[in-house]
Amino acid sequence: MLVVVAMIGVSLLFDPNDYKEEIAAAVAESTGRQLTLAGDLELNVFPRLRIAIGEAELSNALGFGAAPFARIEGAGLAIGLFPLLASRIEIEEARLEGLTLNLARNAEGIDNWQDLGGGGPAEPAAPDIGDGAALDLSVGSIVIDNANINWSDASTGSDWQLADFNMDADGFGPDSAFPLSIGFSLSGDEVDVTLAASMDATLGLAENLYRLEDLQVELNGEGLAWPGGQGEIGLSFAALEADLGAETLALEDLVLEVLGLNISGTLAGSQLFGDPALAGAVAFEAFDPQDLLQIL
Repeated sequence: MLVVVAMIGVSLLFDPNDYKEEIAAAVAESTGRQLTLAGDLELNVFPRLRIAIGEAELSNALGFGAAPFARIEGAGLAIGLFPLLASRIEIEEARLEGLTLNLARNAEGIDNWQDLGGGGPAEPAAPDIGDGAALDLSVGSIVIDNANINWSDASTGSDWQLADFNMDADGFGPDSAFPLSIGFSLSGDEVDVTLAASMDATLGLAENLYRLEDLQVELNGEGLAWPGGQGEIGLSFAALEADLGAETLALEDLVLEVLGLNISGTLAGSQLFGDPALAGAVAFEAFDPQDLLQIL
């Protein structure tokens, strides 16, 4: 009863918007960047723990122009409160809206995020797959809506834009299949690509076993760097299973339609984190090599 009363009291008496200046000052002290919180901050602790932020932006590194390093239109996270007391994580919704991220490298090879790392580059290490058995997790939905990432490399003169990235995942947890959809467009100096993908995914955290089923990908491209100037690619497979504990991979019923070719096959892999070994079979439907060479 005291816990419930305390939670209600925090919800009624505490307003996170009163601390915007302190938050911005802490960010400036630790990063040297200016954090602007134009939107409202929200904190609710009962009957669920919900944290939300409105429009916000983080300034760029010195020497990388006036455009912000990052900007969002809004973000929120809602977690069941009482399940946390029983060591269960029940995420009702995690949402990110209107992200714009401007990544850049100058002519000297310096990136505009290096000052945020807090140290030098770490030594590479083998993947830590952890102990999934201790995690009791369920998720209502994860949504990324209209994210945009711009990449500019002055050292090579290349520029890329990842635009309108959207991702929706609903109703998933360990060992249960859930629908996942992803879409985006990618543009460079000589190519423009759009992608739409859907699948059912299963995360076997305890067994370190991960599976994708019924994957469907549609890819459309055009530009000087695209073979033939424009075209479509279709990719599908029945299942892709990765057993990270055993370091194995299995791909079933692959179908690829590209450059006028119809390709099907299977693939098996082992020793994924050591000396990968791959084996499989690929079949091509009959095609005219002259047509393929003309496209290329």
